[in-house]
Amino acid sequence: KRCKNPLHLFVHRSYIWRPSASFAMLGDIICGEPGALIGFAGPRVIKETIKKDLPEGFQRSEFLLEHGFLDFIVPRKDLKERIGNLLVLFKG
Repeated sequence: KRCKNPLHLFVHRSYIWRPSASFAMLGDIICGEPGALIGFAGPRVIKETIKKDLPEGFQRSEFLLEHGFLDFIVPRKDLKERIGNLLVLFKG
């Protein structure tokens, strides 16, 4: 049976953990806190693994928003209002 409720994910501060490489980034709405560090592994580990220089801030929420991995960035103090607006939108 399919769930009819959207999955909302809020990425805050540092979000370096394995689920970001799989199910955690499959939400219907993914938002991040300003400046959040988001990824599977830290920048140093990735650089050492692929042996290439990486773009400045490539794991920050602002970079990920520009490249389509986040739907929006919202400060935590505004999160309650934004989620309320989303719930109204999804309710139709």
